[in-house]
Amino acid sequence: MSEGAVVSDTVVAVVGLGYVGLPLAVEFGKRQRTYRLRPLA
Repeated sequence: MSEGAVVSDTVVAVVGLGYVGLPLAVEFGKRQRTYRLRPLA
């Protein structure tokens, strides 16, 4: 895949919504379907 290419069926999963995970999930969510997972423990 070339840089800047967008694939419509791409799904991103981000595990952990800490200092890195939350901003990462927000940015990916602007372009692809994104699932944010927060561990219970």
